Amino acid sequence: MVIFRRVVAYVLDFVLASIIAGLGLIGLAYVLGIVSVHLARAVFALFAIPLYVFGIGAALALPTSLWGTTPGKWLMRLEVVGPRGLRLTFKEALVREIIKFLFLMMPFGLFIALAVTIANRGVGWHDRAVGAMVAPKVRRTATQKRFLNAQRRYRR
Repeated sequence: MVIFRRVVAYVLDFVLASIIAGLGLIGLAYVLGIVSVHLARAVFALFAIPLYVFGIGAALALPTSLWGTTPGKWLMRLEVVGPRGLRLTFKEALVREIIKFLFLMMPFGLFIALAVTIANRGVGWHDRAVGAMVAPKVRRTATQKRFLNAQRRYRR
């Protein structure tokens, strides 16, 4: 059941992040076009795909590092848990999201990722790269929240 929720969350996140990354590229093209049309064409001829991949990664890494979940995972009541039960840092979340995006863009990547994730008890390659896992969101008591906040302060 968690695998189905992860797939639905990924599709929702991918659509939202694609819109954000696309708007970012359009804004960059507009700014560069004001400076020079030739500069805009050269930048997008060389860097359009890497900028798009980084834009999607950053759009999903920011909420993952801030709140431990993306909008799709939030709707599906899932959270990304780091190695010690804490949230991932922005760098870890960015690496995780870029690996996930690049892997799933391969032909039949979604099916391979599902097979690997199911075989590894719900931990995909992108999760193993940073020592994270996706778990169902748990409602915490006030004492548990205070304890986790103290852990986060100590981590900094």
